[in-house]
Amino acid sequence: MELFMKHPQELQNNLLMDMIRFARHTEVGKKYGFADMKSYRDFADRVPLGNYNDVQDDIERCKNGENNILWPTPIKWFA
Repeated sequence: MELFMKHPQELQNNLLMDMIRFARHTEVGKKYGFADMKSYRDFADRVPLGNYNDVQDDIERCKNGENNILWPTPIKWFA
């Protein structure tokens, strides 16, 4: 916990980059070029802000059992 308090930005950047690398072969990862992202700035510049309506179709596809759309592993829970 102390590490998170002392280096929050660095740890959050590392977590974001881990998630981007993990999702680089998904449809969304390919669409936005996750494979060659090197920083938060790359992510912020390439991935537009959106709302539920922007991803609703992709979420429905995941709910219907399609994989590798938003995340590389099956999504089990939706809220």
